[in-house]
Amino acid sequence: MFKKICFKKSIYMLLLSLVSLSFSEYSVSRHHGRHKMPHETLEIENGMVKGLELHPYNGDSISGVKIYRRGGNIEEYERLVVLPEPGNQDVHIHLWTYARFTAEIMAEHALFFALLIPKEIEKNAHSEALLFYKEFAHLYNDLNKLRPGQDEDKIKQLVKKLLQDMEHFIEYKKQMGKKQETGELRSFVWPLFFDHTRHEAERHHARIKALDEGKIDYEYNEVVKFWTKIMAEHADFVAHLLDPQERQLFNQALKTGRQFYQLYGASPQKLETEGILEAAKNILEFKTEAARKVAAAQIKSIIDPRLADHVRREALKFINEYEHLLAMKKNSQNASSPVEYGKNETY
Repeated sequence: MFKKICFKKSIYMLLLSLVSLSFSEYSVSRHHGRHKMPHETLEIENGMVKGLELHPYNGDSISGVKIYRRGGNIEEYERLVVLPEPGNQDVHIHLWTYARFTAEIMAEHALFFALLIPKEIEKNAHSEALLFYKEFAHLYNDLNKLRPGQDEDKIKQLVKKLLQDMEHFIEYKKQMGKKQETGELRSFVWPLFFDHTRHEAERHHARIKALDEGKIDYEYNEVVKFWTKIMAEHADFVAHLLDPQERQLFNQALKTGRQFYQLYGASPQKLETEGILEAAKNILEFKTEAARKVAAAQIKSIIDPRLADHVRREALKFINEYEHLLAMKKNSQNASSPVEYGKNETY
């Protein structure tokens, strides 16, 4: 009788172990359409995923596209930003540049998660982040090779895959954020950083989906509300990643954050267009200086140079969208019927 009970218990424990293993493998692989193998090994070497880098843009000029070059000199960690010329109304250019920008941003989000979630402690969450990086890195590199107006069918196919992968990544960020808050996940990722990157992904997903459907117009209040909150949180992140000795820069970052929280909380009717653009350019200057000093080890911090450049490029995206709004406003104005902002206009 005793042997029979022990045998049944052994069988039960074996089945339980197999179920647990299957669930563990599923949690790593369930989000990915291109790479199904849960045991695929991805390794980080020198802070990058081994054998899979984000390829730089080759610098080709494209009509209707603006390339932000930083004065022609690109530092080690600085990446070119390729966006539509403000006022451009070519939906193909908007879709390609936005998809390309987003795939790069999502890949970096995944890389930051992998670097900040120790595999020795949270193996599955770490492995999932690496798989997400692989998906978005492939998409970015593939989009980087294509050109609007020439490769529309291929771009459309990649956009469809990008939107699908983003939906899974949004869910990952949501679940990881909840687990970090409750202590179920032990990582170096703030709950706010999970939420912040999720909000970015949700917005970019909606915007790319609209462009894919041929809807190019921006809505003024949405642009201002989204980007002012993102800029405010960026400033907070910078402040809390600085060494405690960097008191002056710490205070400057908090002051910048407060300014953007005030803009975020202001009613649209009270927002002055030039004031917003000036604030955006000021934070771009702040981020640019900080990024270069971080890269040169002239600032005491735990800021990865790639993260510093990441938020710099997002400030450029904010300015680009806002300048597009201003350009479209100028084009639509006439002497008898001036256009006013703050009333949910689209351009």
